[in-house]
Amino acid sequence: MPLLPNQPITRNSRLVSSRSHNNFSSGFYSLLFDDDNLLRLAFDDPEISSVYWPDPGVISWDAGRTSYDSSRIAAFNSSGYFRSSDDFEFKASDYGIGAWRILKMDVDENVRLYSLDEEKRIWSVSWQAMSQPCKIHGVCGPNAMCNYDYPGENAGRRCSCLPGSSENTQGYLQVASGFRKFTYDELKKATGTFMEEIGRGGSGVVYKGVLSNRRVAAIKRLNETNHGEAEFLAEVSTIRRVNLMNLIEIWGYCLEGNHRLLVYEYMECGSVAENLISGALNWEKRFDIAVGSAKGLSYLHEECLEWVLHCDVKPQNILLDSNFQPKVADFGLSKLVNRGGGGKNSRFSRVRGTRGYMAPEWISNLPISSKVDVYSYGVVVMEMVTGKSPMTMGGQGSGNTGEMKQRGLVKWVREKMNGTRGNELWLEEIINPVMQGKCDLRKMEILVQVALECLEEDKDARPTMRQVIERLLPH
Repeated sequence: MPLLPNQPITRNSRLVSSRSHNNFSSGFYSLLFDDDNLLRLAFDDPEISSVYWPDPGVISWDAGRTSYDSSRIAAFNSSGYFRSSDDFEFKASDYGIGAWRILKMDVDENVRLYSLDEEKRIWSVSWQAMSQPCKIHGVCGPNAMCNYDYPGENAGRRCSCLPGSSENTQGYLQVASGFRKFTYDELKKATGTFMEEIGRGGSGVVYKGVLSNRRVAAIKRLNETNHGEAEFLAEVSTIRRVNLMNLIEIWGYCLEGNHRLLVYEYMECGSVAENLISGALNWEKRFDIAVGSAKGLSYLHEECLEWVLHCDVKPQNILLDSNFQPKVADFGLSKLVNRGGGGKNSRFSRVRGTRGYMAPEWISNLPISSKVDVYSYGVVVMEMVTGKSPMTMGGQGSGNTGEMKQRGLVKWVREKMNGTRGNELWLEEIINPVMQGKCDLRKMEILVQVALECLEEDKDARPTMRQVIERLLPH
């Protein structure tokens, strides 16, 4: 049975999975308070038992937990805020009063918070404990290997036989985490000798490939870099631990001689940039993309184990799955920020980003913080609303740089808004023609206002990405 709002888990109760979708007897997986007063996910069958969340290899204090409170009680309220006596807490992605919610230990051994979309009459996931199901203990049984399946109708994890004895750094690593090291020849074969290019950026070119297990992958071939082997592996390991539904998932890497490649999940619907050109996005999709990409960036800035600055937020780096749900891509190498640094990074030796989307700090040589991503996000949202690229607008002065064109777009929107404030005519004048007369003007106005706040010249006047989410999903 699922947990309802304000219904607690205590030292004497637990949330247990069913055996299967059709067998509702108690399964082997449960959410419970362990003897050390910590809330955990555990596997317990007649032969073996183990804890698999939070990561047993991480000290409880480092995971943000405390075992000093023996009260052992946890519950979530009607707004979607969950709080446990061991200091673990989270908020639903649609945090706020109004939605019906349940917390459920699913048959796939993951615990999730669901919210009811009353208009569509469907339950959607608003939080989950584990974004990588292959990390769940014993999920494929004692003698099988867990892989992430190719995208599409059957997307998810897939269990298969163990690799042969010649693959036992590598088969073990794949069994343990679903993450593996590829050889250069494997990725060369998977891409047909790097034949189909699907994207490129400052750090490398991305190709479409089909792996030996039939998964379609995006394979990024990094440009020549000064990264040493140990540094590259350390950073790849950190990227692998950055997990969220709104971030592209990394499946593996290749480090062979001078070859450095990253293997990611493939996104069927391409980038936001492609879809803006084709006119495939209605206003609802655009609003959902704004919310989802904000969640991804907020997680990078504030919630993951290492703080990460993206430094190149643009429509080309926001990718869409088969349901047009967004995932932020191309975050990672050389962009890690020490938590003790207050979110500021003085180690950047060069300007990063793409002209038209760059914050003024890069040009003015000011301290770099997460607010550079907030600014770039504002440009992306403005482009989604208006359908105008910052590179197509005129700017002030005689220059023709991306920054002046970007400011020209912002100036144009501000002039329209201030010139006819008090009615909705200004919105009709600035929104993309494909959406005119077909959108919720109230929500589009919120998007514009949030984007303009993100585009303040003074970085301290810009909101954080968490505040952006709160504006887009008000209580």
